[in-house]
Amino acid sequence: MKIFDELIDSIYDLDQEQTKKYIIITILINLILISTIYYFNNNSASKLTKNLKKINEQRLDVQKVIEEYKLILTQKDQIEEMLRKNPDFVIKKKFNEIIKSLNLSEINTNPIVNELEDGFSEVILKASIENITTKQFVSILDAIKKSKLAYTKEFEINKKEGSSKITAEITIGTIKTEGQESSEETEVKE
Repeated sequence: MKIFDELIDSIYDLDQEQTKKYIIITILINLILISTIYYFNNNSASKLTKNLKKINEQRLDVQKVIEEYKLILTQKDQIEEMLRKNPDFVIKKKFNEIIKSLNLSEINTNPIVNELEDGFSEVILKASIENITTKQFVSILDAIKKSKLAYTKEFEINKKEGSSKITAEITIGTIKTEGQESSEETEVKE
């Protein structure tokens, strides 16, 4: 208590100018202290908010990846089921059936086999079809799409000036499982 008594006595002994000076210094120190605390509090809150936003974005990304993975698994199961139902599907034979149905001459092509992951392989067939109409080419694309076991990978259409006919370069593919014996005639392994 003796210290407090001495402090109070020294305050009473101060003149008015010194009292104002000490009060202003005390107020300034308190303002600086409060401002510093406020700044660091807001700064850390801002960092936490940014981190929470990043975490939430990453969570959404992970959800998308999981949904895509589930979709891929579903599609894989569907493909395996279709392949089990049609073990004798031959892309070259199917393509020539489509060509014959449009009264076009059979095209001699050799399939190429690419090994994929998880016991699958992709059989690719490249063909060049000359002197056909656009309608015939669209019919070919439509028939391939309806096939479900074959798909169009890419195509290129060229038209000669002064002719109503086109030349189409088409690449189609199908998927085979490891256990599925391929009856493609002259496959080339890549």
